[in-house]
Amino acid sequence: MSQHRESSLETNELVKLTLFRLQGEPTIYGLVSDVSDRGVSVILPVPVPCGTEVRIEGDEALIQTEISRCEQFEDGYVIAIILPEQKRAPAPNQPQERSKTRNGVNRSKKDERRRHERSPVNIALTILWGVSPEEENFANAKLVNMSSRGAKFQVSAKIPRGAWVIFNNQGLGGRGTVRYSTLTRGQYEIGVEVANGTGWDQASKDLNDELRLKLLARSVRE
Repeated sequence: MSQHRESSLETNELVKLTLFRLQGEPTIYGLVSDVSDRGVSVILPVPVPCGTEVRIEGDEALIQTEISRCEQFEDGYVIAIILPEQKRAPAPNQPQERSKTRNGVNRSKKDERRRHERSPVNIALTILWGVSPEEENFANAKLVNMSSRGAKFQVSAKIPRGAWVIFNNQGLGGRGTVRYSTLTRGQYEIGVEVANGTGWDQASKDLNDELRLKLLARSVRE
């Protein structure tokens, strides 16, 4: 059954898609091309079979449903999902989520974004970490999201706040400092600040530009 937790996607937003019931449950990236109260369309670089269960993750959205249509355009593909009637976005006159307060200032959900927007990823890698400059430990980790100045990991090792971390994956990474460490469902979630940058800005720009070109080609054709 389709599940829809939140549908605040925006046109031209870069999203991550996890495809269930396919071998390896692959993860791919797409670009939102259309959003309405009835459904969402996403541009992809590869085709996906209709009926595939998919989870779409954006900056402020998480949708789990099935792909109802997949069509080719130029050298890419566009998929469509239809939201069930009872799970569509609320009408504009419905009460808004209560604003959260921090340091005496009311902040909406969008106002609470980090200084550097983080994009969802799913990369298994090994990190090097330590508490003192002389200490060196290795740990298997999963990179959950990344921005130009930070990253979030899931690790089994207890890495305390203030520890240093070094990571690298195909040119993305750097040396950073753990700003928080939280135990969740048997795994530690750590947030790492990388002052000198992770290289994500250019990597995500290259990916986004490629998808935007496909979107432009589709609009010209139509």
